[in-house]
Amino acid sequence: MTSRLVAVASLETIAEAGVVQALLEAHGIRVIAGNEGHVRMLWPMSQALGGVQLLVPGEREAEARALVDAYRCGELAIANEEGDPPAPEVCPRCGGTNVVPRVPAPEKLLLVMAFLAINLLWPTRSSQRECGDCSLRF
Repeated sequence: MTSRLVAVASLETIAEAGVVQALLEAHGIRVIAGNEGHVRMLWPMSQALGGVQLLVPGEREAEARALVDAYRCGELAIANEEGDPPAPEVCPRCGGTNVVPRVPAPEKLLLVMAFLAINLLWPTRSSQRECGDCSLRF
């Protein structure tokens, strides 16, 4: 005999629903994501449908709700383990740390031409650096 399914969470986005679904499944709770297809196809309907509903078996409802509540309160957040922040970039000539990225002139020109020709924009890359202290470009 199969037990009835109970909605334990309603989430606005499919991405967040996937995170919570993975959390529940990692604890051995079977999860079905309701309304996921509707939300994927027409996101503005998410509010009308109540978002993505995560459904679990009735006998695991209390455990699932406790996990969802812990997730929403931030109790399950992982601490940042990267350690120290990256060292600042140093100018090879003067050793200064006042280094700023700059976009090469040919790339700027190409971007302007493409925008004027076909109204196309894309982000530029900062492949060059310039020292604010000694003006060295590298």
